[in-house]
Amino acid sequence: MSIQCISEAIEKLPSDNQGGSLAFFGAWLGTIPDGIHQMTSIDVDNNTLILNFGSNIRLEICDP
Repeated sequence: MSIQCISEAIEKLPSDNQGGSLAFFGAWLGTIPDGIHQMTSIDVDNNTLILNFGSNIRLEICDP
């Protein structure tokens, strides 16, 4: 699956399914583990998928 296909699949999700909490190796994305972050935009830059959330939270996934 190409990075563009991944981006389009995420954009097609209903808006009420474009949020949640995320942790990597025990470190939470954002401030608190029970905080729900709503995605505000999604971008593709070369081979990097960029998910933007409220409160200036940005998740970059390289070579997804």
